[in-house]
Amino acid sequence: MKKRIIFTSGLTSPYFVLRFWQEELEKHYPDYDIVVLGKFYTYWSKKKIQELTDTLRDLIEDERETILIGYSYGGIISGAAINTAKQHDVVRIVTIASPNNMLYFGMKKRMEMIGYKVIDDSKIQKITFGSYIDPIVPFGYTHLPGETHYDLWLDHFLFFWFSRKTMRKVLNIVDQTEFPEDTM
Repeated sequence: MKKRIIFTSGLTSPYFVLRFWQEELEKHYPDYDIVVLGKFYTYWSKKKIQELTDTLRDLIEDERETILIGYSYGGIISGAAINTAKQHDVVRIVTIASPNNMLYFGMKKRMEMIGYKVIDDSKIQKITFGSYIDPIVPFGYTHLPGETHYDLWLDHFLFFWFSRKTMRKVLNIVDQTEFPEDTM
């Protein structure tokens, strides 16, 4: 059975950007099945957020080796899916500009609603990306315990819409073919 990568988008993600991620992931990981989850949802879309979490949880419960990549709130949805799954074989979670431990502005309540807790499972490799200039999720709130963390010089939305060159560099870090000594 092929390994799998599941990318989960953040709030208000346009379709063309999801397609961009799908294409790049398929090129970068030709031996993996690629799944891109996303629908237009907002912070107040409780039902859509729960549906995305449930869909992702159902996917990972098949015990197939999986890497999760979550952008912004998609990282929270990924964490909630892991926390609420009966069983899973998630080997790596990558969060990009995700508010992993940002508990203000109602975030704590929203996280609890879908079953999110900070992922502290030593069997799952954790790679997080934050940004020095992110006005939405300040870089100090993107960390996870036991992670490998990188802060980049990108704003919150540029993480999602960044150039293919930057995306490839991030994916090379994710699959451990590149190890930057400093930030990008």
